[in-house]
This record gives sequence, C-alpha cells and structure tokens, in this order.
Amino acid sequence: MERGIVLQIQRLANGERMSKENFPQEGDLPKRVGQQAAKKFNALKRLPVRGYCWFSEMYPNTYFISHYVYKNYAKLKSKDTAKVGDNWGRIEVDKDEH
Repeated sequence: MERGIVLQIQRLANGERMSKENFPQEGDLPKRVGQQAAKKFNALKRLPVRGYCWFSEMYPNTYFISHYVYKNYAKLKSKDTAKVGDNWGRIEVDKDEH
C-alpha cells in the first residue's frame, strides 16, 4: 500500500500522465476575490486510502497534498472539502507552508 502511494506521488512530481480513475477531480477549491469559476482539487486514489491535493497557482509546477483519509464510502465528505479549503487558504492565500 505505502509503496503504491509513494509511486503515485513520484509520478505526479515527475509530471507523468495520471489516469482519471486514479487521479479524479474531486471537489471545488475556494474562489479568490473576483474569480468567476471555482478551481478543482484532485484525489490520489489508492483504495482504501485517498489523498486530496491541488495544483498551486502561487508556486510554479507544484502540487500540494492537503491530507489523506481512509475512505470506505463513495461520496466526498464536506469535512474533507473544508480541510482542503483551509489548507489551500493557508498556503495559497496566507503563504504559510508550515
């Protein structure tokens, strides 16, 4: 399991193509002031674990992984969307990577 997750992250970091099955768009990121449409965040799927991430607009060629969850359910939970949004705001808006 762990090796599979590491390989997914390496593929993402190397800019390799990711399948929609293993790297689907999962939900909306918060909108910036004046932004018309919400940007999406993705999921790194490695059943039964899912990692939520987004492609940074502030840091070139960078994906940030928000968090991983054990997911034995089909629907995205609002608490996971909120956590991604909070981490996105901290990093992309407040510029706090720690």
